[in-house]
Amino acid sequence: MNAPERVRNVKIPFHFPQIPITNLASLLGCRVDSGRFVMRVLLVIFALLLLPVLALLHRYHFTRTMQGQLLVQVMGALDDPELVHVKSDPGTTMNHLDVILSGTVADIVWRDRARAKVNAIRGIRCREEDNHIHVPAGIEGKLEGDVMHLKGWLRDDATLREITLWLTEGRPGLKMDTANVRISPYVSAEESPRRAKSPLFQPLWSLIEVPARLDIIKRGNSLKVTGQLPSQELKQSVVEAIIGIKVETTLDDHEVKTGAYVKSAPFASKPVELAALLKVLFDSQESIDFHADSETVSFNAEVTDEQHGRWQPLLAALGGEKMISPTWTLRPSIYHLSTYKPVSNLPVDTLQKLKAALEQGIVRFPPTSSAVTPEQIVALNPCAQAILAAYTASPDVRIIVGAHPETGGDSKGSQLLARRRAEAVLEQFVDRALPMRIFEIVPYAPPHAGDPAGATRSHTVEMFVK
Repeated sequence: MNAPERVRNVKIPFHFPQIPITNLASLLGCRVDSGRFVMRVLLVIFALLLLPVLALLHRYHFTRTMQGQLLVQVMGALDDPELVHVKSDPGTTMNHLDVILSGTVADIVWRDRARAKVNAIRGIRCREEDNHIHVPAGIEGKLEGDVMHLKGWLRDDATLREITLWLTEGRPGLKMDTANVRISPYVSAEESPRRAKSPLFQPLWSLIEVPARLDIIKRGNSLKVTGQLPSQELKQSVVEAIIGIKVETTLDDHEVKTGAYVKSAPFASKPVELAALLKVLFDSQESIDFHADSETVSFNAEVTDEQHGRWQPLLAALGGEKMISPTWTLRPSIYHLSTYKPVSNLPVDTLQKLKAALEQGIVRFPPTSSAVTPEQIVALNPCAQAILAAYTASPDVRIIVGAHPETGGDSKGSQLLARRRAEAVLEQFVDRALPMRIFEIVPYAPPHAGDPAGATRSHTVEMFVK
């Protein structure tokens, strides 16, 4: 052949060899007995069909008897007080020879110990993916000064950051110690700490809370404010009320803390009423100590009868007698208040000499009498000379002449007697050629039991520069 010929696709017929059953039996080592051979084949087929049934029976027997016995061994291995919530139903179950653990433990260490205890039992196992034991999220705190020490278990760092931000925003200046907070993915998920009254985090907020408190001390033009208030707006309202329009006032309010961590109080829940009371108090008092807390509001105030009555609605609006406990010092007139300043335009030296002479010119009358004695007439000479000097320096000077009613007896009669005594003293100055228009007769209030000087003022006439 000059060139290889291509091989064509040729279909070759194939015939399966016809093997007689006798030859097949020979191959299988059987005698040439077709009936017995068929029986053996049927037995083999029956056995093969019976295998699933036997498997089902074995499964039934295992789950009903053997698995329960193995589960008893597992429960015995988990017999520990720290694993009590793992043993409880449905804490531990079995899937054939695989043990599935769930429930809670107090520490991650016990999660691993529970799995190790199960794997120590021969014939069964607990895979890591079958260990569903978790540690409940929990956080505790301890406040020492401005440092909050936290400890406990959390699921992730994001939750820890949210907790620290929540606390530091609520209480500015708070420092956080989180060294004892442990993070693990096997800790149960927790809700946001910002949810109102979260049972997990509310105890932490309770640690940083403080009761509302306000203390104000005024001495002349100096004011010092301390305490804790729920908001910066309330602090600003307090400051504006106590300063008023006095630009010369020195204010120290650096020790007033504000924030959401300050619990509200009755006085703090009525900012308008509080500001109104503070304004009248600090405008009228030269020296005052004001204190307010969650239970009471207290202060000392020097007032007249008229002021005392006018301020009662302010006290009632803020809390009334059950909450407010002032210490009143009642004065007979506004001229007896330590904050009173004369409006007469006089040189400073002349004013001081006049005030000193009037303080020495108190006239005391016998009971029921309104007559000025010769000795008292002589004693009024220095007052008359000082008044004349003041009138010469400023014709607009005005002198208050007032008499104190007698203690006890008829109130109306005492007031009439007091006026006659003031008129008797005024006549002595008019007799000395002093103009009547510069004098003004003023009735003083009756002495009060709480006024220690009340008894000494009774039966007297006092004079002041208006």
